[in-house]
Parts: sequence; C-alpha cells; structure tokens
Amino acid sequence: MPVYNAEKYLREAIESILQQTFTDFEFLIIDDGSTDASAAIIKLFSDPRIVYLKNEFNLGLAASLNKGLELARGEFIARMDADDISLPNRLATQYAFLQNHPEIDLCGSGIKYIDAHAAVKKNISDPLLIPPTLLFSNCLFHPTVFFRLAKFKELNLRYDANYKKCQDYELWSRAALSLKMTNLKKVLLLYRTGGEEKEYSPQGGHWRNFFQAAEKKSIQRLLPSVTDEDLKIHFWLNGVIPAENKLSLKDAESWLLKLQSANQNKKIYQEKYLRKALSDQWLIICRREEKNKLKALKIFISSPLCLKDLSLPAKLIYLLLK
Repeated sequence: MPVYNAEKYLREAIESILQQTFTDFEFLIIDDGSTDASAAIIKLFSDPRIVYLKNEFNLGLAASLNKGLELARGEFIARMDADDISLPNRLATQYAFLQNHPEIDLCGSGIKYIDAHAAVKKNISDPLLIPPTLLFSNCLFHPTVFFRLAKFKELNLRYDANYKKCQDYELWSRAALSLKMTNLKKVLLLYRTGGEEKEYSPQGGHWRNFFQAAEKKSIQRLLPSVTDEDLKIHFWLNGVIPAENKLSLKDAESWLLKLQSANQNKKIYQEKYLRKALSDQWLIICRREEKNKLKALKIFISSPLCLKDLSLPAKLIYLLLK
C-alpha cells in the first residue's frame, strides 16, 4: 500500500487490512515522502505483519509500487490504496479463488463507492474478453487486484514510471497479452473517489493525457502507423474527449472495422472476443450519439459490427430504453 499525504483516511485503510479474516500475510506500507501526519499514524500500529518503508523523497506512485513488487516475499500481491476500505473477507475470497483456479493469474473485484452516490460497480469477468476491452477502457479496479507475484517477475511486468497517472491501465494493457485476468462479481472493496488526499485519482491534472498515451500504445500494437485522425476518433468514441468537429457514427464504424481488420493480420486478440468488444463499443456509441431511439436501433443493427448472437435482444432493449 503506497501512502502519500493520506492522513485523513489512512487509519481506516490500515485497519481494514489488519482485520481481514485471512491473516497470513505481510503488509507492506510504503510512505512516499509524506509531509503530513501519515508516518505518525502508521507508527501507531504495532502489528508484526506490517513492514513499514519510507522513501527519502517522493518517488511517485509507479516507482513506489515497483519497489513493493521487488520487496514482497509472498506468493500473491494484493493492492490497496491508502483511503479505501477492504471488506473483511476480501483477501480470503481472492486467495481461495486463485488457489481453485490455477489458470488465472490476476483477479479484481467489484467496488462500492463510499462517497458521492454510493453506487456499486462491477466489471466484466470473462478472461478472454478483458484484453480487447482494454483497448477502450480500464476494466480492472486498481485497489482490488490480487495476483501471482511469480508470473509478474517471470514476465518482468512492472509499472511504467513515466506514467504519473493511469499506471495501472498501461500495465494491464501489456499484461493482458500474456496473463489471464478476471473480475469477481462480489464487492470486496469500498472505494473513495477523490479528495486532495488521493493524489493519484483520475480527477484533474494530466489524467487524460496519460490515459490516451496508454491507449495509443495498445492501438499501435495493432496498427503501428496509426494516425492522429484515427486516434481522435478512438478517443471520441470511447468518451475520453469531445469531438471538436462533429464526428459521425460512420467514422466510428469505419474505425472499429479497421481495428478488426488489423487484428486479422496481427492476431493479437482472439477474433471472437475482439468482435464482441468492438460490438459492445458500437452499441455504446450508437446509444450515446443518437437521440432518436428507432434511428439508433436501425444504425446499430444494420452494421457488420452488430453481432447476431444471444445477447442481441438485450442490446436492442438497452438502445430502446435510453
């Protein structure tokens, strides 16, 4: 657990780990040069499972996380943020899952937001659908991940310290090409969305730039010669940026089909699952851009991106109920 000026919620975060029903772990807490009372709060805890490390100066989140990966001695790594709360059965649940599913290398979980609307959010769980979905969005909640350390070391998977934000998204996009990942549908973590104490949250700063940089790297694996115009369409259709000049659904459709064609040559993603990810993105953009429900339905279903599978009725209802 990296810590940077997290005094407001740090005690709750630490207690949520120490009170886990699964008790056999070491708790690495890395103070990344905090200037508030974070260090004093950490030192209030005398639990022998805590391994406290303090960086001489602020290294940044990615470097601190890599330091933790190097120093950890356990078989598994569980990520934690200094202002969230892990539910008591979190570690036990994820440990049991990976023990019972040796083919899976990493699992995340659902979350419930502590502040704002207190909503529950869960991500996709199909290990074959996660890699192509990462072309468009981060479908793993960073503070929920639980993974096999040996696999990360074997493949030399580390956070890219050049990414001041979205380090996790960039890492998962690379790791998903070699590892099998999933998300448990259970809510195992209470997630705090922001505030000054959460320096690494996506609010403000240069989050968007780093997000786009991570997506660009993924796209370049498929299309090394991707153009700025291509990227503008990609970032528009997944909602990262508004369209400066009105882009059309035809632009979006052409771009998604271009990704599909590129993958037929590169074979980076299993074709069936890339088509599913592209179809899901096509559904989202048709629903978002067309105010006329029947017109959106017609545009969506007439495209080669529309999969005529068992999920089609639900997608059509989704379009009509917007």
